[in-house]
Amino acid sequence: MVIAIGGREYRYVLPVIPLMAAASGYILEKIPGQYRAGLAIAAIGQIAWSLWLTERYAWQNWGEIMTPF
Repeated sequence: MVIAIGGREYRYVLPVIPLMAAASGYILEKIPGQYRAGLAIAAIGQIAWSLWLTERYAWQNWGEIMTPF
């Protein structure tokens, strides 16, 4: 798995992602319930944006995706 932003690969950041997820879960537990609905809407928006980016770049440029072998 490689995270690429602006043509750069961030494979060395991948071990930190589970730590960031654990930290964000801890922070979400501390947020009052009245703000969680807004955070859920933001999360759904981010998922939709990710799907849009996947459709726009990955599937339209599938010939440029490099296979490791």
